[in-house]
Order: sequence, then C-alpha cells, then structure tokens
Amino acid sequence: MHCLRALRSRAVVNRSKYMVSMRTHVAARLLVLMALVAAFVPMLAPSSWTVEIPATLHRKIELPISASARTSAARKLPFTATHLGLGWRGTDEVGPELRTSRDGTVWSNWSGVTVSEDLSDHEAGIYFAALESGRDAQWAEVRVPPTVDPASVVLTAINTRDGPSRKITVRRQALAATPQPNVISRAQWGADETLRRDQPRFARVRRLVVHHTVTANDDTDPAGTIRAIYAYHVQSRGWDDIGYNFLVDSNGNIYEGRYSRPLAQGELPNGENTNGMGVIGAHAAGYNTGSAGVALLGNFSSVSPRPAAVVSLVNLLAWKADRHGIGPLGAAQGIPNIAGHRDVGSTACPGDLLYAQLPGIRNDVETRIQVTTSLTPPAMPTGTELLPSAFSRDKTPNATGAVSRSATLVELRFDGRGLLADRTFRLTPANGSFSLSDSDFGGISLAEDHYAVRAVAFDAQLRESPAAPVASDYVISLGEAPATGYWIMGSDGGVFSFGSAKFYGSTGGLRLNKPVVGMDATPTSDGYWLVATDGGVFAFGSAGFFGSTGSIRLNRPIVDLVSASTGNGYWMVASDGGIFAFGDSRFFGSTGGITLNQPIVGMAPTPTGGGYWLVASDGGIFAYGDARFFGSTGGIKLSQPIIGMAPTPTGGGYWMVASDGGIFAFGDAGFFGSGPSRGIRTRVVGFAATFTGGGYYLLGEAGSVNAFGDAPFYGSLTFSGIRATARDLALVR
Repeated sequence: MHCLRALRSRAVVNRSKYMVSMRTHVAARLLVLMALVAAFVPMLAPSSWTVEIPATLHRKIELPISASARTSAARKLPFTATHLGLGWRGTDEVGPELRTSRDGTVWSNWSGVTVSEDLSDHEAGIYFAALESGRDAQWAEVRVPPTVDPASVVLTAINTRDGPSRKITVRRQALAATPQPNVISRAQWGADETLRRDQPRFARVRRLVVHHTVTANDDTDPAGTIRAIYAYHVQSRGWDDIGYNFLVDSNGNIYEGRYSRPLAQGELPNGENTNGMGVIGAHAAGYNTGSAGVALLGNFSSVSPRPAAVVSLVNLLAWKADRHGIGPLGAAQGIPNIAGHRDVGSTACPGDLLYAQLPGIRNDVETRIQVTTSLTPPAMPTGTELLPSAFSRDKTPNATGAVSRSATLVELRFDGRGLLADRTFRLTPANGSFSLSDSDFGGISLAEDHYAVRAVAFDAQLRESPAAPVASDYVISLGEAPATGYWIMGSDGGVFSFGSAKFYGSTGGLRLNKPVVGMDATPTSDGYWLVATDGGVFAFGSAGFFGSTGSIRLNRPIVDLVSASTGNGYWMVASDGGIFAFGDSRFFGSTGGITLNQPIVGMAPTPTGGGYWLVASDGGIFAYGDARFFGSTGGIKLSQPIIGMAPTPTGGGYWMVASDGGIFAFGDAGFFGSGPSRGIRTRVVGFAATFTGGGYYLLGEAGSVNAFGDAPFYGSLTFSGIRATARDLALVR
C-alpha cells in the first residue's frame, strides 16, 4: 500500500542526552532542555520564562500539470523546505511522485509519496500525502499516474526553522501527583495559537486510538516536525487544529496535541476541560468523538518504534485509561478499547510493526494500572455530567461519569447556597463508570434551590481524590417544564440552537458525500447525531459513534435516524423500510422485503426502546416489537403526503403530520391545532412532540417554527433573520 521509502536523517543523535545539531536545531534543543528542567527540577526553575521559536512558514503551491505530459515544470519554492506535502484528487491510493533539488540542477531520484490515512477521504477521492522531509529543497517537481487528476495537485512547502522569531511564554509545570507522565505543552513545542480555528468540543473519553505519523524515523527535530504537522493539518487540510490529542517522539517525550483550554500555574496538559471531558480531535474518521488519538512520530510499516517511545506510550495510555475507567483489555462494539487506527478504519496505520505490539502494550497498560492504583489515591472523577442544566423539584437529576480503577465509592455532593440542607449521594462505580438515577434519591426530591455540584472518589482505604467540578450553578425550580429548547438542522447539516440548546458542532461548510436528511439528540441533550442519505453518521457532543451504512451499497436511501433510549445506540431506516440497528438498539422487524404502496418517510421508537413504528408517505403505519397499532391514514385520500410522526410519552398513541401541517392524532395523542388551522402556507419538513405529550412543533422549510399546546416558542431561523433551508428539528429533553 505504501510506496515511499522511509527517509532517515543523516544527523547523529545522542539519545541519552537528547542533543541535536547546534547549527540547525537550536530552538528544538532549548525546548527539550526547558521541558527537562521544568519536569525534574521544579524548585529551581522560575514560574515562567520566555523562549524564542521560529514562526512556521507555510505555502500551498498549485502545480499546473498537463494531461499529456503528466509532469510539472520545475518549481522554485518560496523558501527552503524542511517538510513537503502533497494533496490531490484521484481514483485510488496510487499517488504522485516527487523529486527535489537544492539548486535546480542536481535532482534527487523520483520517489512515490505515502498516503496519509489520517488526512485522506477515500470516498470523496481526496488524498493527502504524509509529510516527508524537505531535505532543504529549494526546487520541486511532481509527476502523476493516470489515476490522479493532474489539475488537482497541490504541493505544500513548510519551513519550521527559518521563519521570523516568535516569543512564547512557558509556564513551569509541576510533577504529577497521580501517575500522569510528563507532557510537553503546546507552548513548549512552539504552537502558533493564531492558527487554531473555532472553539474546541468535548466528549467523554471511551476509547484510545494509536497512530503513526508516517514522518521520518529517529527525528532529530521532533518539535519542528510537530509544528509542521500542525500547519499541514490546519492550513493545508483545513482542520481546526492538529488532529492528534498527543504525540510521542522516539526518545519517549510526550507532546500535547489538540488544544483544550488554558493551563493553570504548574498544571500538566491533559487534553481535557475542567470536567474531565476529552477534547475531540481529528484522527479517526467516525470515531473522533469519545476517543483520544496518540501518534508516535515515525513510520512503523517496516521499522519498530524505539523502546523509549513504547514505554512512554504505555505510561500515557495507562494514565488515560485509568483516569477514564477504560479497561485496557476490553472492547466495545467489537473494537478494542485500546485500538490501532486500522481497527476503526481502512488503513495500514499505525504500521505493521507497531500494530503487532498492541496486544503486549495492552497487557503492559493493564499491569501498570494495577501497580499504580494500589499505591496512589483515585484520580479525580472524569467525564462527569449532570444534565440537563435545570430540573423541576418533581423530577430528579441524572448524573454520569467515569472513575479510576482504584475507586470503590463516588460521592456526588449538592452544596446548596440557600438555607436548605446539602445533599450527598453515594454511588458504587461499575466497570469504570458511575451514574445517579431516580432510585438513588429514595423518593425524596432535592429542594428548590441553587446548588454547586462536585464529585469525589474514594478507594478501599478511604483515600480521597481531588474534587471534580460538575456544575457551578445547578437550579432546582418549581413546576414541570416541557422542552426547554431545540435545534434546527439545515440542508447542509448546519445546526442552529434555540432556548437552552447548546451548539456542539455541525457539518455546515463541509463537503459531504451525500446530503444530510435527519437528526436526533442524545437522551441527556448533551449531543446529537446527523445522518446523511447514504447512512453516514456525524456525532457531536457526547453522542457516540456506533456504526453507519456509509460504506454499504444501499437499495434505498436513508430517510431517518432515531436514538435508543439509553443513548448508546440508534436506528436508521431507509425509504424501503429497511432497518439498520447500531449500538444497543435491537432489530424488531422491517418492511425491507415488502412491496410498499408508498415509501417510508420516518420512524419512532417506543418509550421502552422495545419496539418502533415506521410510517409511509400515505400514512401507513407498521408496528414492530412492543409498538402497538392505533390507526393510520393509509385508507384516506390525503391532500399532502405524510412527512413524519412522533409517539406520546406513554407509548399509547402517536401523531402524524403532513407536508401542509395537517395533524392526525391516534390513541391517547391529543389534537392541539394544525398548519391549516393557523393559516400556515409553507411546506412542513419537521415535527416534534413535547415530552409532556401536551404539545408539538411544526418546522417549515424556510426555518419557521410553529408551536402548539404547551410547546414554548424559543425562536426560529426566519424569526432570527437567518436564510437557510431547514430539514429537521430535535428537542432538548
């Protein structure tokens, strides 16, 4: 698969002292020496200091190549290249060949490039090469095979050494109180924070994914290479930040990858927010949410990683796995909890010789956790959530979180700021997780008040962890409230938030293989899924990715996605009624083999999750599992086709809505009005019922929202002056 020969630097490396060439790598040596001083002699180092790092020079160069010659003209680069990359469109992985020159006269041999599986999109035919050493080239030439569109080739030149000097303030880092290995911060490796785009997004960490960067082995300037990867990912690939969460060099130094938040004085980078939710990277398509990606610098297709790198990888994975309650030897949905990139995608990453070591690495991680958890107190509970942000006094909050292996007890402390007594709930963790549910309250609700909420873990010796901040202001209010907000999804997957709905991300502005058609929120409303007509699933916030039909040839397009009641799975339905169940959702039947009068346009699960209804555009209803049939419009001549349905909270009825806003109520579903009765003339594309069963919403194609019954109006695209085509609506639970 890979056709690039591993490029080895001719510089001599003294691994024991981590010395590098004085002439070309002064900045890198300063970084490493500063990191060592900060890590091992904290009492002698100042609280902060300033280092000078060269700015990274980056230029994308279009190379017009004729279809007949298939070779570019020799191109003078704008600066001496320390790294080179290529992007192109093609029909397979066979990419261009590259050769370079320092003077335009003496040229290197032609060399094929290695496709970067982390950056490429095979389905869209978009490919990027892994960064390779520029060998101080000042000239470059590219030739392409017939499988590559010659007009699409773009060369990226990068120089991490000779740019204008930038001053960066580095804070002193403290030794970890828990077995977190030392991590070189973004400031220490010279990250230019002005390159970052958008705000980081976070989710609970449930899996660890190992990669290799397919760059030079035994790198003499790892900090420079990481700066080059950062620039390549952002400025060439168009990502918000570097894709990996952590990187490890051949000497075992660990580097902070994707930005998460500002660091407090003396704090080691951990890639998380203050609640222990992991920042979502861009390292494994479809599996980024809920995972942390660790990349070893180098190419391990035919060379083994250095022992120092493997030891640091084990230490990093052990700390991360224990912190988030991840079983190193376990698996979820058939994928190891500590996975190689090839376990979650069609790729050779992390290289045959590193991948072959993963079983032993998992065992070493397990052993290290067992040893360290017997010696240290539990780590702070992580991924802790209390959702939604406010409850009525007649309902009880639900909390979830992860905890380290040594924890045998978790206390969730509601510290009231009023005159009322505080409440502490004691929870027993299982399999690295804990949760607070209705049964934990013993029938006694929290009093009306404002609360600050913290989580603390204890081990069998009652040693106490640091407190995890859960909510600084958690409100228990009077009365029952229906949905407190909603999301509107546009035709490009753009997501618009109203009321208390939070924005977690979207596909707006991204090039999609197929258009998005539906969305649904997690049961805790801290994330949502978008689904495309090919069954491609996009997960945001805490929504987990459990599979898709994106790589399957479908008989008919996907028309809807609905969440399982647990939030740990979902169903998708195609227009022929074919059902695809993922995660812990179960298959109860389908119309996939039945000749239908009209196509299926939507589905709805029962409140128990033990069944579902399918609805056709003529209003025909198909009930499976514990879903009951209460009636249909299958025998009625409709003015406009049915576009969707929703069940009542009891599961004893349902509503159907037509594209003109006509409402049809069956079973215990109440009628609260309709589009024609309101004089609505826009085409209705979305429908959602409140969780009380006392109202519903109609979503118009232009983004208008009409609320009926007890459904509060929080805004709409048209009300806000936003011009977009709407496709679906999801409520905050």
